[in-house]
Amino acid sequence: HNFNAQAREQGATQTEGWQLAARGNAFFNTEDNFNPAGSHAEVGEYLLSAERPSESVSTLLRLGNHDVGVNNLLVKNFYRRGASAAFDINQHMATVAGFAQDPAPAIGNNNFTGMDDINQRVTGMHATLRPLPEIADRLELEGTVYQGRGATFGRGTTELGTGSSTVGITNPNNQGNGFQVGFTSVLLPDRVTLRTQHAQSRFDFDGRHNGNPAEDDDANRVSFLFSPLGSQLTEDGRLRRWNIETAYQKVGTFFETLANPLLETDRQTYSIGSSYLFGGITVDGELAWITNNVNNLAGLPTDRALNGWVQTSYAPEEEWFGRPVFFAG
Repeated sequence: HNFNAQAREQGATQTEGWQLAARGNAFFNTEDNFNPAGSHAEVGEYLLSAERPSESVSTLLRLGNHDVGVNNLLVKNFYRRGASAAFDINQHMATVAGFAQDPAPAIGNNNFTGMDDINQRVTGMHATLRPLPEIADRLELEGTVYQGRGATFGRGTTELGTGSSTVGITNPNNQGNGFQVGFTSVLLPDRVTLRTQHAQSRFDFDGRHNGNPAEDDDANRVSFLFSPLGSQLTEDGRLRRWNIETAYQKVGTFFETLANPLLETDRQTYSIGSSYLFGGITVDGELAWITNNVNNLAGLPTDRALNGWVQTSYAPEEEWFGRPVFFAG
């Protein structure tokens, strides 16, 4: 016999130029072992934000579960519990965000702010820059730097024989730093966009490296986005757009354990995808040639596969109750 419940709340208001918002959820379970952190009542993902828009410097303050290091190849994202302060300068000419967060996607009452435990924290900064005002929308540089310290894993004591002799098995804290750089260039406005990224890290959120510089985590990605039709509006005001993206990505990671559900690791991918939108109809699809275990880790097979998917969705353009979306794929 067990009782469980979940509640979600959200709301927003505005005062003296600040836009305030809050959302979150909570869990209750009479069997505490069924909750993520092992207590009867727990806080799930939550976010408090305060935003002040401005033409010169816009400010965004956040506390809770949110994404800061956008599109990081090695960490996948920074959607973790913590605090950040972001500033948007002169309407996207430059942005900068500083953050401090829990390395794990925190749920529960421990490390409630994401900064409670100094021994389990990742801090860093994410920034973008559009260096040429005359082509502000056509060239953007990005960078992320961070330093992390993770929880201690594998701590324990083993009794030997019947005496009092013990052996402590204690792994040192997982710690290290990382960075990512990249740029986005619009080669032909509304037609062709190039994006490249490179990342390196000695802190992978999952395990501790053995200190060999040759075993740094690293990743590279380059993509071309081609829009054959540009952005078109038909005579009746409906949007028509067709995007084709080709990409190459290689992520080479070395984990103490090989379990990381948040990231496709140790893999090389060639892909081509297409997305066609017209009015309320969208057709998406992708073909990807994937090679696993590109680092030839001992004991793992080097698998190759051609993966593909396609999906069609329809969102009625007229008002329907509940605004449904129908899809098949």
